[in-house]
Amino acid sequence: KTCDREWWAISNDKIVAHTLLLGAGAPIPNMRAIYHPFRACPGARTLRTVGEVGDWLRDPATAFPIFAKPVSGVRSLGQAFIEGVDVAADTVQLKGEEPISINAFVERVTSVQGTSSFDGYLFQDVLRPHPEMLALCGTGISTVRVIVLIDEDGPKITNTIWKIVTGDHFADNFW
Repeated sequence: KTCDREWWAISNDKIVAHTLLLGAGAPIPNMRAIYHPFRACPGARTLRTVGEVGDWLRDPATAFPIFAKPVSGVRSLGQAFIEGVDVAADTVQLKGEEPISINAFVERVTSVQGTSSFDGYLFQDVLRPHPEMLALCGTGISTVRVIVLIDEDGPKITNTIWKIVTGDHFADNFW
């Protein structure tokens, strides 16, 4: 059987994937906060309302930079690299964009639509590449996808794909 769709939920739901990987002791980025009306994520601050998201971003204790993304969905849709907040101007600085009001940013991330419906938004630590990868690819985090087929003889790696981030991009899927 190939590509068992029953397993897609684990990779498409970043809270489930984070919790599973955390429980397995895998190295994963620190989850700083989650915006969702009823879900939570181990170790992350829970933001239940739009107002709480704005207040958290304005809080001097919130350290930047922060990488943010929708709970569900793929293809890097809806991701944001938050470089910082100017509380006096009430703006947020996103990588590669002009400053926008905190309220406009909060509206953007609290209404992100995934592949089916809105399922929350995550805020996590920004990862930094290994120095050798930094020299090759810059500051973005590239990923390797490994295609594994499992049959009666066990797992076999059939393909690998190195998704290289280039230039000022912060995600490995860009257009």
